[in-house]
Amino acid sequence: VNLIMDSFASLALATEPPHERLLDRAPYGRNKAMISRQMWFNMLGHSVYQLIVIMVMLVDGHNLFDVPDGRFTDHNDPPTKHFTIIFNTFVLMQLFNEFNSRKLYGEWNVFEGLANNAIFLIIVIGTVGAQIIIVQFGGRAFTCEALSAEQWGWCILFGFLELPWQFVVNLVVEELPEDFMEQTEYTPAEKDDGADVEVVDPNVPIRQAPTPALG
Repeated sequence: VNLIMDSFASLALATEPPHERLLDRAPYGRNKAMISRQMWFNMLGHSVYQLIVIMVMLVDGHNLFDVPDGRFTDHNDPPTKHFTIIFNTFVLMQLFNEFNSRKLYGEWNVFEGLANNAIFLIIVIGTVGAQIIIVQFGGRAFTCEALSAEQWGWCILFGFLELPWQFVVNLVVEELPEDFMEQTEYTPAEKDDGADVEVVDPNVPIRQAPTPALG
């Protein structure tokens, strides 16, 4: 999970090529906060969605998907489809959210310019392939039990809903007042008033320490 969420995702997003619209944006002040208002809403909004999905699956997933309840199994018991569905859904939500993460200023089309980033596409395809292998053939090594096509469909659906959920997040950002959660400027420490600073007269030559004799 960390490999997908951190390493591969960072590499995929770091290779996003620049576009001409960057020239139209105002310079970003050096005292501005690193996390913008849109970023805060993106993180909080998708965290809420993912927490709701995972908690519902954890509490009632065995009834929703008609699988044995995996909450009360022992550590040495075989893997359960219940927890495999939760794991698979969680990873797919991160995967689909990578497309949302390509845009940081509330853009509506998160697929714009996608064809220009071959590395992103390769990483996404590789991640999907690795996830299929882990779930279907991982077994005890990855604590997974192979899922049926229907169960895969539900996992993909909950992951895909990350895309329209980004529209909801953007609408909330637009409807709220502009000063709500507005990024605050970083206030650097006040400079010294100079009371203890020695002022050097440029007309007075600076005496250098004598160079010690060698030998």
